Amino acid sequence: TITTVAGSDPMGFDEAYTFEFFCTSLKVTNEELLMGDWLKGPAGTNDIDWYTGYVGRTDVLTGCLAESWDLVDDTTVVFHLRHGVHYAVNLDSEASRLVNGREVTAEDVVFSQTRTWETPSSLINILYPPEQRLVSIKALDKYTGECKGPSQACGLVWWTTAEQCRIIPP
Repeated sequence: TITTVAGSDPMGFDEAYTFEFFCTSLKVTNEELLMGDWLKGPAGTNDIDWYTGYVGRTDVLTGCLAESWDLVDDTTVVFHLRHGVHYAVNLDSEASRLVNGREVTAEDVVFSQTRTWETPSSLINILYPPEQRLVSIKALDKYTGECKGPSQACGLVWWTTAEQCRIIPP
């Protein structure tokens, strides 16, 4: 059981169709490629307070679904997924039975990222002008994904792709 406090009920459950910050349950139910490293926050070294000012601070992030990543050049990031991460299975849920506890793959990352970046109503699609958008994303193998962004905005694309998009199955 997880108990949280929120200022309002969730206003949506899908960040492609409702602004991500209104989908307050997503951070609890769906994981991202990266997340904040709690060891660098108030419970650890206190490098960051986690309330403000972490946007662009790649030094305070750690792997979540991605166990590592490589900055190949000024346009390309390669994410290496953790092996053995599975979707939950709840036999009482038709949606859960569709996924049936299968392993998360790079194809899921590609699906989620493409969907979030290209759905007209998603916050990422609305906020990012064409010159700052994801150029391409593809699965290199079952556990490896490659994301490309324009060189002038690759850091922003990397951060958004890694830490602002929850991974869901198709």
